[in-house]
Amino acid sequence: MGLALSMPLISADRGALIAFRAKVVGVRDAGHIEVQFEGNKAWVRLSGIEIPPADDPYGAEAKSYVSQRCFGKTVELDARKDPEGVVRFVAMVYTVTNEKRDALSVNEGLIAGGLTRFKSENIDLSALEAVQLQAKAQKRGRWASE
Repeated sequence: MGLALSMPLISADRGALIAFRAKVVGVRDAGHIEVQFEGNKAWVRLSGIEIPPADDPYGAEAKSYVSQRCFGKTVELDARKDPEGVVRFVAMVYTVTNEKRDALSVNEGLIAGGLTRFKSENIDLSALEAVQLQAKAQKRGRWASE
């Protein structure tokens, strides 16, 4: 899947699922990345995760995880336009290796490592919730002391 699409992403309807590839050019925190595509830059919020605040014991580690997985790399986004209009897109983010998207999304990796919590949204994210239950059972990251 390349970047060329029949419809410009910027004019896509809110709520419509859009799959596209982009290069990550910035990481604000564990829940926000900046991508470049079709000559544009846009902020993307990772869906289904609670973004750890800066003073959270796992906040820096979570941001580092996102940076290592994404920064400077091509990612594939399963995205929707942000219904609140705060960022351009809300998405499940997958790194791309040898033209294939990785099986584990960055979102899932954050939760599986116990670096953040699942956050319910108005879309089906039951797979992320299942990952959190497994991380809790295995006492990973923030779940180690519970």
